[in-house]
Amino acid sequence: MRESMRRAGVREVDPPRGAPDGGFWIRDPDGHYVNIRPESPQEPLADPPLATNSPGHIQRQVVRGSPERTLHAAPRKLGHVLLFTPDVDRQIDFYTRILGLRLSDRVKSLIAFMRCTTDHHNLAFLTSKGPGFHHASFQVGSVDEIALGATRMRDSGWQMGWGSAAT
Repeated sequence: MRESMRRAGVREVDPPRGAPDGGFWIRDPDGHYVNIRPESPQEPLADPPLATNSPGHIQRQVVRGSPERTLHAAPRKLGHVLLFTPDVDRQIDFYTRILGLRLSDRVKSLIAFMRCTTDHHNLAFLTSKGPGFHHASFQVGSVDEIALGATRMRDSGWQMGWGSAAT
């Protein structure tokens, strides 16, 4: 991969302060740091099936239907990252031609979804006046863990706001 970067004229850069060890760092055309490193292709273990009741199928009796608030919800893996960019086509070219990602889907020049796994997308680019970070999505074990995470955030003082997170 280093040789491929060199041939493409992409140079290595020093890692950002506090970055994890391993791999090497480059910057994409918008200036975003990119860490090139080997990673395990292992998927997280699946949760056991939920015990739910439906007509004629009683699987859960006298058992709370939702988890206790004390259950620790934690991300299992990074699902995707969405970045703002002033030039979606330039980013598609860089990430496909230089880094080997594949284009999964796009809406004209508004948004592009790219992948490096079998997921629909691991990276997306949304047209904007300038580059930036929009959001990251993490895989958790269940919809209950999403609610538990939101409750933990609220209990820690996070307040929802439109356009930015208020702390």
